[in-house]
Parts: sequence; C-alpha cells; structure tokens
Amino acid sequence: MKDAIAAAANKGHLFCAAAGNSATNNDTSPHYPSNYDLPSVLSVAASNSSDKLAWFSCFGHKTVDLAAPGEGILSLVPNGGTASYSGTSMATPHVAGAAALLLSINPDFGHQELKNSLMNTVDPIPSFDGKMVAPGRLNLANAVGVASPGWLTVSPGSGSIPEGEKKDLLFTADATDFTAGTKTAVVVFKTNDPLASVIEVPVELTVTGSPVIELSEKSLDFGTLWTNEMATRMVEVKNVGTDTLKVSALNFGNGVFTTEMNAFILSPGKAQSLAIQAEPLSSGNITSTLEINSNDQKNPVMKVTLQ
Repeated sequence: MKDAIAAAANKGHLFCAAAGNSATNNDTSPHYPSNYDLPSVLSVAASNSSDKLAWFSCFGHKTVDLAAPGEGILSLVPNGGTASYSGTSMATPHVAGAAALLLSINPDFGHQELKNSLMNTVDPIPSFDGKMVAPGRLNLANAVGVASPGWLTVSPGSGSIPEGEKKDLLFTADATDFTAGTKTAVVVFKTNDPLASVIEVPVELTVTGSPVIELSEKSLDFGTLWTNEMATRMVEVKNVGTDTLKVSALNFGNGVFTTEMNAFILSPGKAQSLAIQAEPLSSGNITSTLEINSNDQKNPVMKVTLQ
C-alpha cells in the first residue's frame, strides 16, 4: 500500500488517513496507513462538538497532523436512512472533502500545497498541543482564503464601502505558459453583512492556444539496400505548441516507403515516434518525400526527404 500511495503522490494526490480509534499515541504505537512516512499522507484525529479530542481518537505529536469533527457525525446508510457514527474514519472525510474543494479553487495545487493549506489554517486548540503536528481543528473557511490560484488576482484585496456607495473590484487573469483549455476558480469574500457573511464568485478562464509541429529530422537516408531488403529509420513528431496537434495524414510519393501509422493526436508537449520503412523492389537510386499533414496553421504540411 505504501508504494501505491507514493505512486499516487507523484501525480499530485493527497492521501487522507484516519489516525485510528485506540486512543493511543501513534508516535510510539504506529497505526497504518496513517503512519506511513510519506509527505502526501495527512493523518486525521477526531474532535468532538466541544473542540476536545474524542475519547477514542489516536494522537501523536509527530505522526498525527490535525483534527476534524469525528464524534456523533450524521451519515447516510443503506435504503435511504441516516445514522450517527463516531470515529477517526468519520473525521477524515471532512478533511478529504475540504481538500477537494481547495483543489477545485486551485487546480494547480499538488499534495503538498493542499496539505500545507489545511494544516496552516486550523483553529488552534491549546489542549491539542503536543498531540498533533498542527494542534487544532480543521477550518475550511480559513483554508479557502489561502487557496487562491496563481493565475488569478483580485484587487483591492480588502477594504470598506460606506453606506449607499459601491466599489469596483479588478479581476486579473494571467494565462502565461498555459496550454489551451479551461481554468476555473472560486473567489471567496468575507464580509460583515449578517445575511451574506461569505460571498462566492465563480471565475472561468478559457485559454485558446495553437498547435505547433516540430520534426526531429528533415531527411532520412536509408543507405544502400538489396532488392526486397528492408531498412527502418525513425523520425519524431512533437507538439511544441499550446493546443492539441492533429496529424491527419502521412503521404509518401513512392510506394517503396511506408509506415504503420497514418494519423494521430498529440497533446501539448507530447511526441510520437514514427518508424519509416524502405523496401526497394528494383535497383536504382530512389528518392521521395514524406508529407505530414496537420492542423498547424503556419505549417500545415511538413516534408521529410527520403532517399
């Protein structure tokens, strides 16, 4: 399981793990998988409605990260009913759900950014000191406040508006280094309006890019071959643009030259190797041209000399 968690971490996944329900110290009595020494593991203790550590919850100054509500939690049960349950396994979904919300606000977050945001914004609880790394209870509102995506800024960031007046906010999006696609975020405003203490404004950015084709070779030399002898040379097609490259056809001017691939699609930054084969049926000097057709607007047809 540790290897699987580590592999998921390489793709940015945060692993939220229940600290355990034996009321023991995980520093001295390890509990797994919450005790795996991996940066992507977030170990969760259970707190109650009085902001005290639940009587059953495991703890650990070095091995448990934070607490979340886990006592008397209303839950759905089969056949459409509800029931109240307790356990660190009831606390952990609060943290996992909070992480998912942060990720929806800032899709660029990896596991470390998610973990830091959640741990650095807890409501401090003095009685939790020495029992977890971030001695406090999960506070989603605080975490949302620090999860702003790097591409979006709002100014001014704070201020006051006199009665009967208004103030414009400037939303600025920076699409530098983005590839084509859609970015989403939620801007959260905290106010002293008793009827709207939190205001959420969804933001969507659509990035339009362009595919750019790049070839590793401009010519391929197959050397000297006997009749019916086959030789293979490689050419790499790469998309160095910011939108999907669609290669629609590969055309040869002579049937001596062939390849098994006729069309393919490349995401930005991706490449495809083509194996070009030559098999002469008669003697003589043979030359031809491979034409690669794509949706690159500046270079819709790229040519490779074959000989």
